[in-house]
Amino acid sequence: MKIGIDVSQILYGTGVSLYTSSLVKTLSAVNRVDDFILFAASLRRKKELKDKIDNLSLSSNFKTKLFPLPPFVLEKLWNSWHVVNIENFLGKIDVFHASDWTQPPAKTSGMVTTIHDLAFFHYPDHFSQRVVENHKKRLKWIEKDGVEVIAVSQSTKKDILKYTNIKEDKINLIYEAIPKEHQIKVLPGEIKEFKAKNQLEEYLLFVGTGPRKNLKQLISSFQTLQKTYPKLKLIIVGRKEEGGQTGLSKKKDEEVLGISFWKDVDSKKLALLYSGASCFVYPSLYEGFGLPVLEAMFYGCPVVASNVASIPEVAGKAAVLIDPLSKTDLTRALTKLLKDKSLVFSLKKLGYRQIKKFSWNETAQKTLRIYQRIADENRH
Repeated sequence: MKIGIDVSQILYGTGVSLYTSSLVKTLSAVNRVDDFILFAASLRRKKELKDKIDNLSLSSNFKTKLFPLPPFVLEKLWNSWHVVNIENFLGKIDVFHASDWTQPPAKTSGMVTTIHDLAFFHYPDHFSQRVVENHKKRLKWIEKDGVEVIAVSQSTKKDILKYTNIKEDKINLIYEAIPKEHQIKVLPGEIKEFKAKNQLEEYLLFVGTGPRKNLKQLISSFQTLQKTYPKLKLIIVGRKEEGGQTGLSKKKDEEVLGISFWKDVDSKKLALLYSGASCFVYPSLYEGFGLPVLEAMFYGCPVVASNVASIPEVAGKAAVLIDPLSKTDLTRALTKLLKDKSLVFSLKKLGYRQIKKFSWNETAQKTLRIYQRIADENRH
């Protein structure tokens, strides 16, 4: 079987990037029989993209074809006009796994794509018009061409059925998991040294950016908590949002409140932040999967998270789930967790069990079975 996979999006450092690189690396580890061709396209960042692919250290049955094409060219060719078959780039293949950004036509090969979320239907104002229109065009071709779909959660599958005309028998539920590079062993001495170096004692941790992450609500609850816990700090891993999204207007507001934004955090530093936090807080309004919830559990960090979208699927019984629209609910949950050491211990134990339900090996094997089925159906 000859399989093509679009890996262009590993450039961007997003959840989709992690999904793509983790899937490809795991496929390389579990399959040395089939031939894989990685399609990659970029113009200005071509060398960076090549370096990222080279760093995946793939087995010899994986080859790469890198094209000097900017994203907007493929958007036009594939999503707007739906011309130039994928075989023109990769030659004859049995299956092509498209990205979550473009949907090429195919002459003879079978087609599968992953849909991570449909946030732009829920919160169109949070996206540029270009992004919304591009995704809608792509979905129309998925519908029309009868493309096989992988949904990363039951919540995403429900959204696909609600907002598109994609048939249910074309949707396959396959969860993702924690990337290997985010599973770093952290020693107790390292945590102590890290906290001392950064003048951290007790802190809440949040990971992510974007208006639907509900930062304003989190910061408001944090301010209430500080009346009881004046030394408590809040660390937000991600770029700082505009004032309207956080409720913070000036730099001094953050300093006075004990809030800090950490950008460009590498995997080791993130591991230390998770390991040393009193609690990981995730009051997001919408997630297609919610990977940070699992990452926090991996590092033994108790979790308070939203009871909406995919988060209850991912968290199971290993987190305190709250209504993200209720400041009272969030503040009460955080207060209980900061006070109740037995609850912390219980959540840690449940978290270690919960993460075992998600495995990249299982994800890769299920994905391979879809490739095989599509290839077999396409031959008849």
